[in-house]
Order: sequence, then structure tokens, then C-alpha cells
Amino acid sequence: MDKTGTSLTWHISVGKLSGAHQAAVMCLAVDSSVSGTDVVVTGSKDHYIKLSVNETHLLYTKGIYLIGLYTIINDIVFDVGSNYNGLISPRRSLEPPHYDGIQSLALYGDILFSGSRDTCIKKWDLHRGEHIQSLNNAHKDWVCALCFLPGGQIVLSGE
Repeated sequence: MDKTGTSLTWHISVGKLSGAHQAAVMCLAVDSSVSGTDVVVTGSKDHYIKLSVNETHLLYTKGIYLIGLYTIINDIVFDVGSNYNGLISPRRSLEPPHYDGIQSLALYGDILFSGSRDTCIKKWDLHRGEHIQSLNNAHKDWVCALCFLPGGQIVLSGE
């Protein structure tokens, strides 16, 4: 593990992440753009969001939507080809961090929303790497779910 927290290493064979975050990764969002890059965003109990860009477009992503009894489950499945070592290094950490662990992420193009145990939802511009807006006390409890509706104009949140 890199002591500076600047490397993100996926051990594909065992399915574990080491480096970058100082605590468990609680959520992950992947956006495959038409420009040949994959944006990988991770949120952790260490209060930070890490942004990685995979320019070789090796990740295969597929959204899975399952309808549960009371909720819609939105998950991401990805695969790294066997010819590659599965290393993706972060380009930056987004600042300022949340005051508690990150529980949820919603990614649409260059816009990211993050939800935290601090009851706050933050909006980020990933192209500029800047914090745009905070919705403090967005919920009475942890913000455990975020999702864009089709079209990217509305974000849903849940605790």
C-alpha cells in the first residue's frame, strides 16, 4: 500500500482493493465515455472521493437494474481483460472531503454527486475537479443511495 494514498491497486485475482484510501471503499461508480476513457470514482469511510481515469478503455461496464420489494437496486459489473494487470491509479482526490464516510455516488458525464454519513450531499465537476455545491442536512440520517434519472436532470437520494 502506498503510504501517501496516491495509488489505487486492484488485485483482480482476489477481488481486493489496496492503496489510495485509508479505510474501506463503500461505493464505486464507473462511466465509460465515448472519448475512449473510463472514469472510475470510489468513495470511502476515510471521507474522501478518489477519481481515476483509465485511458486504455479496458473496463467493460454494464448497468444492472433489479427491482426489489421496495427499492430499485442499481449496480455495476466490470471486467478487466486477462492480458492486463488490473491497475488503475487515481489522478486526484476531491477536496474538501465529507465530514464522515462516503456511502453513495451518482455519476453522469462530468457531474458527480456524493452522499455521506454526515447527512450531506455534495455536487462535483469532475472535469475541473471542483466542488460546486453542498446540500447540508439533506437527510436526517446517512445518505445511502443516489441515482440520476434518465436524462441527468434529476437526482434521487435515499437514507
